[in-house]
Amino acid sequence: MIVIFAGGLCHGASWNFVIWGVLYGAYLMINHSWVALASSVNLGYVKRLVQLLSWPITFFVVVFAYVVFRAESIKAAMVFYRAMLGFGGVTLPIEFSGVVASLGIESSIRLFAENSRYDFYLGLI
Repeated sequence: MIVIFAGGLCHGASWNFVIWGVLYGAYLMINHSWVALASSVNLGYVKRLVQLLSWPITFFVVVFAYVVFRAESIKAAMVFYRAMLGFGGVTLPIEFSGVVASLGIESSIRLFAENSRYDFYLGLI
């Protein structure tokens, strides 16, 4: 954990990199526990399920950590996390307006034209 934390500090003197290093250290500890659990299970289908779940879980946590790594600030990372987890609602391109209207979900889906994406990125500055 200490080595991975120090690796985060080596990337820069920012809290983002410290958080990134701590996340990766925690991920490694979870990984070692996960591997120990998977090797102790003797049921073939459970072991296969653990192996299949390992791929999407790994992808999610790596993407989750890279948000902190690439963000300009913690505030910008939190904006991205809210968007990734759906707390800002679902946003679709304006071309989907017919589908949204036919499903009757206009109140829960926000439609936007191509140029209005700029407003989202302005909120990160």
